[in-house]
Amino acid sequence: KKGPFDGGRARAREERDPLLAATLVWCLRAKDEVQEFLLHQHARVAREAALGVPVGKGTLAGLARAFLVGRADLEPILLHKFAALHPSLVPELLELLLQAGWEGGAACLEELFVCLPQVPLFEAFLEARALPKWAPQPGHDPTARTRNWHQFVRVAQQALQQRPSVELLRHLLSRSAEDDAFTRRHAAFQRAALRHADAVLGPELLRHVERL
Repeated sequence: KKGPFDGGRARAREERDPLLAATLVWCLRAKDEVQEFLLHQHARVAREAALGVPVGKGTLAGLARAFLVGRADLEPILLHKFAALHPSLVPELLELLLQAGWEGGAACLEELFVCLPQVPLFEAFLEARALPKWAPQPGHDPTARTRNWHQFVRVAQQALQQRPSVELLRHLLSRSAEDDAFTRRHAAFQRAALRHADAVLGPELLRHVERL
């Protein structure tokens, strides 16, 4: 059964003029269907798709694929999109990146981890400390997935220590106030993260400590 936007998608696929194709993609803004054009050969069309794609479960795989391609013109837009990702979807995004065979550099991965919701990243890489179980899919290399996991852990620790969000720092302080074992496990990480808290985060953290 065709959806209400299939006609626009078909016309955008067939259009050879980049400007007209981008205009057609603009008409699909905020619709999951626009993710099809994230890897379009024309930069103008791909950029329009990146600007218009909504962030949610239905577009997560498309966003991950586009990020893995490593197009410099789309990276800032995609990072901005990932910053709006719901925390509950972070584990699913990580699994998509692990299975895909990450080939990007550590710097690109660090930028992603800084902009994502950081509390679920901390829980996945520094609290759980175990490669999540998964159902192997045809064509996926378990060795590459394990290698990617270890790289992700190293980059996540560095990114979260050096550029922590106020949400992560609140989480660390709250857990430390109620769980001595947590405090002992993550004392060094917490000290490093607090040292890197900038002047903008300082007043907010002081208010949080007062509430605790």
